Amino acid sequence: MKTIQKILVAAGSVTAIGFAVLEARLAAHWVNKLSAMTQHLDPMLEQFRQLRQERDEMANKLATARQDNDRLRQDVADLLKLRGEVTRLRTDSAELTRLRAPATAGTTANANDSTPAATEDWRLPIVHQLRQAIDLMPERKIPELRFLTDEDWLRAAQTASLVGLDADDGAALLQKPGFAISGFGALRE
Repeated sequence: MKTIQKILVAAGSVTAIGFAVLEARLAAHWVNKLSAMTQHLDPMLEQFRQLRQERDEMANKLATARQDNDRLRQDVADLLKLRGEVTRLRTDSAELTRLRAPATAGTTANANDSTPAATEDWRLPIVHQLRQAIDLMPERKIPELRFLTDEDWLRAAQTASLVGLDADDGAALLQKPGFAISGFGALRE
């Protein structure tokens, strides 16, 4: 039995040595694979850092673009308001010019008239207020008002200021027969 024991011990030793060599070889293989992966991982980590930095820069650019967009929206809204105001001012200027032309023509035509041209100017804002008051109150807007001449409007403004009426009361004054109906009657004849 000694021979069988020797054979078994030798076979066991050879098997143990074979397993040890196999394990050493597998360990060396995995160490090589791990070092290769680490070499591939370093550039990936660097690329990841660069991508993270680019993402942060893009997020900052996006926030800046959103702020610029909000500012531009506000600027557009302000521009629209200013355009509306310019349009209103142009309309007021055209109306003022239209009202001044007959008023100055009337004062130059009537050299005997004691009303100087400067008195025509102070009535124009009141005329504008009267027209706005009538436009804001459609229930007071009678059809005959469209037949009023510029001189009728100026006379109404002068009457309203002499009596101390505000724009609403001045609009009521225009509805009196002496103002609107006189112009309407002249057109019918």
